[in-house]
Amino acid sequence: MKEWLIPAGSNDRCSNPRPAPHYSNSYSFGTTMKGGMAHSYGFLSKCCFNEASISRFLFERRIAGLFPLPSPRRRSLSLFARGDEDSRYPSPSFDFSEYLLSGCSWKHAPSCPDFVGPLSIKLTQDCRGRGLFTSANVRAGDILLVSNPFALSYNDPNSVHLYHMITSMTKQSSKALHQLASLAGYCDEIIVPPMEIFDPNVPYCDFTDRQMIKYDPHRIVNTMNTNCFGGEVRLADSEPPTPLNGLWLLPSFINHSCTPNASRLFVGKAMLILASTDIEANVEVTISYTDCFLPVHMRDEQLETLGCGFFCECQRCLLERSLQECLFDVGEPFQAMHDEAVDEVFSLVKGKKCSRPASLHACIELFKLFGIVSKKLESSDNVTFSQKQWILASYSYGFLGKCFAEHLSGDCTPSQWVNRRAVSLVESMKCTVPGMMRTLAFSTILAMSAKQQGSDAELIERLHNLAMDECIRVYGKQRQEVTLKLMEQSLDAIPFV
Repeated sequence: MKEWLIPAGSNDRCSNPRPAPHYSNSYSFGTTMKGGMAHSYGFLSKCCFNEASISRFLFERRIAGLFPLPSPRRRSLSLFARGDEDSRYPSPSFDFSEYLLSGCSWKHAPSCPDFVGPLSIKLTQDCRGRGLFTSANVRAGDILLVSNPFALSYNDPNSVHLYHMITSMTKQSSKALHQLASLAGYCDEIIVPPMEIFDPNVPYCDFTDRQMIKYDPHRIVNTMNTNCFGGEVRLADSEPPTPLNGLWLLPSFINHSCTPNASRLFVGKAMLILASTDIEANVEVTISYTDCFLPVHMRDEQLETLGCGFFCECQRCLLERSLQECLFDVGEPFQAMHDEAVDEVFSLVKGKKCSRPASLHACIELFKLFGIVSKKLESSDNVTFSQKQWILASYSYGFLGKCFAEHLSGDCTPSQWVNRRAVSLVESMKCTVPGMMRTLAFSTILAMSAKQQGSDAELIERLHNLAMDECIRVYGKQRQEVTLKLMEQSLDAIPFV
């Protein structure tokens, strides 16, 4: 399972996506050697189905009681924070540190009331549609949003039960219909809904700006195709993964970037959006729909496979495309060897010992390609330091794969990784896509190894601070003792996948 992020679904450039085939690409937020869930350790991907499968299923199974009505959704508290640029907004009033430290059992997740920080829905300036924007300055690790699912179903391969839940809710509640219709895929025109429509403490009868929305099952299917998440979660360590499909409302407005400023964390069913960098007021909040530690052409393929309907045009993607001719001798062989290198690492994780480095052919070749990229960047005067960091992050698999595979096969110890190039790579990964478990795991391993081998005190402190800072961007602001324990837990993660 690869550490790929799911699409938030509702980029308005794909509000009318082409019909999507059934597929089961699973994108995980992180993978541990122990198994179970940690960080966002559920496997979620874009949920694809079509109206024909739903109609056929309903026709064949039209039996009373087959589809129970959904139970009322839990909304114990709502904190819609308000404030100006100089004020600090209130934090969510729940503590989920024990849940994180105990292995993130899905069944024992704490109750997470909905929370909305200083956010608003606005039109993007570059005509990409709508997005979530900050209305105040926020710091890395701040919780921006806590969203419980609008609807959620398990063991529902064609999303039929999920469809029934959503149709039942929208038939019974005008507010639920208005909420669903505000997402991409329902209305033909792009409307910026007020945030109050998503506040459970605001009765719909008090919502003066409501519009007449017509119930349309065809549009519901289109909205589900555009915005739903699907994948697998492990409800208990002793049970096999359980398929799940769901719809989260406000997170669906978050657009994609290959240099995101926010990350996702699941606490049971609740989706938390964390600021992974300091964000100024009136800046769009973005996440990554793809594995942004891959070269641009591989990221483009992932967006196409997920049916997002667009290619990213962020500054990083534009830069990498402009350099594709220069990196042609690296890009294609890197893509050709990538999956084989992943298989080599997982064969080691599963205990199928590869005898000697000769059996790690793909990992070694990727490492060589990473070296070529590094040398090209060192000799280039036309690329800024930050841009060089973006490109190094794109080929980070080349370094991490060989180091981790050789460690598992007994050919080297983590202490042999502690060098200038490794520290530079950690900083590049952290700068490019902050708030990633992979970066946290790798930086923690380096910090621990530097301390064990008695490295320079300044280097040890530098690596320790890098790991602690990344832990805050992954898990949010926790008590210091909790952060240190989470850093220790990250040693069980695989920093390569």
